[in-house]
Amino acid sequence: MDPRYVVESVGLALLATCSVGAWTLRVAVAAAGRRRSAAAVAAVEAVLFALVFGTVVSSLDDPVRVAGYAVGVAVGTLLGIAGEERFSTGQSMVRLVVDGSGAAETAALRRRGWPVTCTGADGVRGQVAVISVAVDDAALPLLHADIAAEAPGAFRTTERLREVRPIAFPTGMHQVSGRPSGRA
Repeated sequence: MDPRYVVESVGLALLATCSVGAWTLRVAVAAAGRRRSAAAVAAVEAVLFALVFGTVVSSLDDPVRVAGYAVGVAVGTLLGIAGEERFSTGQSMVRLVVDGSGAAETAALRRRGWPVTCTGADGVRGQVAVISVAVDDAALPLLHADIAAEAPGAFRTTERLREVRPIAFPTGMHQVSGRPSGRA
């Protein structure tokens, strides 16, 4: 196989990875409400897409290049998601639904320093508690680890918040790295 052909095929896969990674990141940044950042990423993405799409369209009869494009799209999606998770600077709401009053789970999460709100509700099988925690996205991995330790059987959802009044979070919840304040 011609080395130039291999280099061009790998280059196509890398361009596709960058293009789709940028697209995934742009969507995440736009969803977080960061318009200027989303526009800047979109400009880079447009150039990358034009390059990769033009190459793919001219190579539709070449299964190696089409496969390279497909692999690049898959890898770019994974990288874009990972980048969005790593560089996310928004806030999210995590909700847990637990059977009973939720008092033990709420107390355990508060001992770990999380700003927990607990509300009673009627569930399918009786009384449940809806436990809510609003945090900076950078703290999500720590929160999810604490939830796994303190309420492993809880039904859990996480949703991105579009608008948050900063005063609603205790000061320690604004930390970008490390554990929230009040942690032992």
